Amino acid sequence: MKNIVLCLFISISIDLIACNNDKNEINENISNSEKSKLKELEINNKYKIEPNDLRLNLLREYTKKHYGEACIYLNNPQIIVIHSTETENLEIVVNIFKNDLLIGREDIEFGGEVNVGTHFIIDTNGEIYSNTPLDYIARHTIGFNYTAISVENIGFADNLTEEQFNSNIKLIKYLKNKYNSIKYIIGHYEYNNNSLPHFNLYKELDSLTFYFSRNLDFYQYYRSKSTYLDRYYFTRNQNDLRICTDSSHIDKDPLYSTGYDFKVAKIITNELLKIYLTNRLQELERIVQRKADNGQVVETILRWTGSKRALVELIYALEANGDFNKGTATLKEIAGYFENVFSIDIGDLYHSYLEMRSRKINRTRYLETLQKSLLRRMDENDT
Repeated sequence: MKNIVLCLFISISIDLIACNNDKNEINENISNSEKSKLKELEINNKYKIEPNDLRLNLLREYTKKHYGEACIYLNNPQIIVIHSTETENLEIVVNIFKNDLLIGREDIEFGGEVNVGTHFIIDTNGEIYSNTPLDYIARHTIGFNYTAISVENIGFADNLTEEQFNSNIKLIKYLKNKYNSIKYIIGHYEYNNNSLPHFNLYKELDSLTFYFSRNLDFYQYYRSKSTYLDRYYFTRNQNDLRICTDSSHIDKDPLYSTGYDFKVAKIITNELLKIYLTNRLQELERIVQRKADNGQVVETILRWTGSKRALVELIYALEANGDFNKGTATLKEIAGYFENVFSIDIGDLYHSYLEMRSRKINRTRYLETLQKSLLRRMDENDT
């Protein structure tokens, strides 16, 4: 949604926006006579929403998730964000905003359940309507809701009426007079432009940080092997709304799951994954270290393309025959050298050797294959 036309008009028409280096930053120049007029700005309360307990609780969850603390009040706002609805039907817009729960917005539903909102709606005839009271935060601009006032214009950004332009000017002056804390005015399409000065106010927690903090209590309970809350966590068909599961989208049937068994499964899975990744990282570190310790080894295009078991068989044979360092080289040293030269991770050397020993026939299968291949080559050359 590009409301750049509106923002440009405001920046030209009023002296609330600096036009030099501080783009979008509001000036302080409002005369006393203007201030007295601003107090008389007519705002229609027909569509004003008084947030109920449900909306406020959802708002607390939203702000906790995105800003790190559960807050509902808009204190000392610093930004005004200008939006356009991209529809000319006022009633449709009003009906959307009056819902407490977010509906039909799959693009942002991951952010929380509280519905989107606005503080003001400006109709095509210039009528200014109050919606969310200015005392409260409204969900309208990612990263800035905690400090931003929202103004929604009915219609399309590139085709707003003259009455709407004039009302935007009056409303912005009114808000600036009401809140000395306001510093910036932006179009909604500009909110994530980190080259603009308002972006220093951007605040948004990443989802992993939120998930960890939200589930820390249960994780500590699980890791401590406690049982005193098991009847709440793991008894089916006894949902306790005071305990949030985060997994309702997966476990809808209370006769099948409590939600927390899914959390335990995720914890176990992540712990196993952590062990696997740690082992793999350690293996890579060993390879890197071996290459550093053997700096004289020149990288070549040779790569071992045979099986790892075949290489293990060869390594054990060479070690058993004492072919390195007059028989003083250890299996570990030989294996490490082969890994370094051929850029291969042999893995558990001894386990592979045990498998080789347990063969009923052809215990040295690879060495016998080598012997046959070499004899065949000799025979072919003789003929």
